[in-house]
Amino acid sequence: MKKLLTLFLLFSYSVQAQQVPQDLIGTRTGKVTEWDGPSKGEVYRVNITLNTGGFKEKVGTVNHPDYRCGGDLYLKESTSIEIAVIEMLTYGKTLCVNEGAVKLSFAVDKVIYEWQHHSLPNRAQEVLRKKTS
Repeated sequence: MKKLLTLFLLFSYSVQAQQVPQDLIGTRTGKVTEWDGPSKGEVYRVNITLNTGGFKEKVGTVNHPDYRCGGDLYLKESTSIEIAVIEMLTYGKTLCVNEGAVKLSFAVDKVIYEWQHHSLPNRAQEVLRKKTS
């Protein structure tokens, strides 16, 4: 019983410890290149705003102005330099793919954005820059 309680406490701590790293908080924008299998596809704009938050919580928003869709980002995993979020569209659901998986990795003054969906060969990747006022 004691071992079970210890494992539960360790698991609870690791889940609660997953947060958005401070270096990723803020708004980032850029043009993303989407690939459909081996061929290069469209280039479109993306705006992401990340806030503080924990595992399975809403930690930000995403906007795809060229497709007129966007929604909320929910934290799936995090380390000190990257996070994985799920994109849940709140508008433009007929224009974009819902429940995309987004990985954001921090590298000096930029964030590397990677998008994919479990049921599609499409993927998107690009560098996003921090938006300054």
